[in-house]
Amino acid sequence: MLLYGDYGGFGVGADSTWQLLATLNYNLTDRKTLSLGYKTLAVDYSNAGHVFDTTLSGPVVALTFRF
Repeated sequence: MLLYGDYGGFGVGADSTWQLLATLNYNLTDRKTLSLGYKTLAVDYSNAGHVFDTTLSGPVVALTFRF
């Protein structure tokens, strides 16, 4: 299992931005891992009248190869 989160912005670029990611991971082989999870990303940005204030979320599927 992987849990990840961060927060940023602080008025530098975006006013605020944050994300959360949670996955369950299954080792297929010594070098391959399959991950299934869910991610949420939020951005609050405004500049010269342009406003982008949204939250995006959805499922995540990943295959990791290690060399």
